[in-house]
Amino acid sequence: MILILRIIRALFGLMAGSILIYFLLIPASRVSSVMEDKALELMPNLPVLILGFFAFVLIRKLIHYLHKKKYGVPHPKLENVWHI
Repeated sequence: MILILRIIRALFGLMAGSILIYFLLIPASRVSSVMEDKALELMPNLPVLILGFFAFVLIRKLIHYLHKKKYGVPHPKLENVWHI
C-alpha cells in the first residue's frame, strides 16, 4: 500500500516539477517575446501545477499517517519533504 502511494506521489511530483521547469527555463534573450506566449500557456497548466504540488504534499502526510498507525513511527524514507 505504501509503495503504491510512493509511486503515485513520485508521478505527481514529476508532473508538477516538469511543468514548473518548463516555465522557468526561458532564455534570457527572448524574455519579452516569450513571456506573452508562456503566460497564455501557463493559465490552463496553473491549476494542474497547484493540484500536483498539493497532492505531492498530502500523499506524504497520508503515508506518514499510515506508517505511524501500523509501526508507531513516521516513514523513515520521507524525513525530508522532497524525498519520494
